[in-house]
Amino acid sequence: RFAQVLTKLGSAAWIYPMQHVEYSLQHRRCYILRPVSKKGSLKDYMYRATPLHDSKKKYSVVRTKPCKLEDLQRLGRQILLGLQALAQNGVPYPQLSLTNVVFEDKHARLSDVENTLLGLERPCCALDGESTPIEVLKFGMVLLQMAT
Repeated sequence: RFAQVLTKLGSAAWIYPMQHVEYSLQHRRCYILRPVSKKGSLKDYMYRATPLHDSKKKYSVVRTKPCKLEDLQRLGRQILLGLQALAQNGVPYPQLSLTNVVFEDKHARLSDVENTLLGLERPCCALDGESTPIEVLKFGMVLLQMAT
């Protein structure tokens, strides 16, 4: 199931592509190679930072202004389309954050989607006392960070 889901997600437009996937059940190892994004993550975009610089330095500077409304709408829609693609394949994505959204040519793509399939991230329930999926709450947090 792991390989089938990754192969299917690899062709989804709003999921950051994987160039090569290799795993060994015997050795309990998985290696995933992705292309380096020249623009970096959505967090890099928000902080107007260069992706390959040290995160302690580049994120210590206060960003200059929030996203423009049209950027917020466009990127929000693209993130939702990525979440929809994952949900349609039964893949939870509790790790949604500015750092897991890769930003390229004005397009947002979700990255590290294999974490829950590998058991690295456990889907958790919402803390609001309701049955709100954690992805919905995380999406709201990402939008808030982009807007302020």
